[in-house]
Amino acid sequence: MKNEVKNNIPGFVSQRTFQKANEKHTMETRQDGKFSDPVSREMVAAAGDKGSKGEYIVAEMFSEMGYEVMVLFGQKSHDVKVKIKGEWHRVEVKTSTQKGNANNFCFAAIKTRCYDLLATVFVGYDYTSVQISGKEGKRFIDTWGSTIETKPGRWINFNSFRTHCKLQGMEIFFDMTKKNVERLV
Repeated sequence: MKNEVKNNIPGFVSQRTFQKANEKHTMETRQDGKFSDPVSREMVAAAGDKGSKGEYIVAEMFSEMGYEVMVLFGQKSHDVKVKIKGEWHRVEVKTSTQKGNANNFCFAAIKTRCYDLLATVFVGYDYTSVQISGKEGKRFIDTWGSTIETKPGRWINFNSFRTHCKLQGMEIFFDMTKKNVERLV
């Protein structure tokens, strides 16, 4: 049947209509539908492995900065060890995807006594980025993070701008660069 004939059939669904509807359906129903960045889409598609992928991303970033790095594969209470300025530092890596009506990031089960540096991996709709924090970050999470009776550690939300309302201009969580890493140790 020719297209002209099909288009005259009442209730006919054109390819164009289907593509628009399918795109809207994907945006609303698929977990990775809102994610336009290829790295973010891959992270969301990893589902349960998202956290371990975050660990490898952080380890690779440290390695690219010239540091010696070890990924610990759940053997310790922290995820990565990195040698900075001749000393080994424990790094906890937490990964969160942007979600909800407010497009927030929720980092869960942060055990502040078990690390020296915290790397937070933000998997946003159109970017993936990493922030790093140290002692001040621990204090901030201990003060403003919430707890859940049945789960260990603290939980903290960051808004879509990768910050927290209680920071109010304080510099505690830094973009992960070599300069910022070295300022924290």
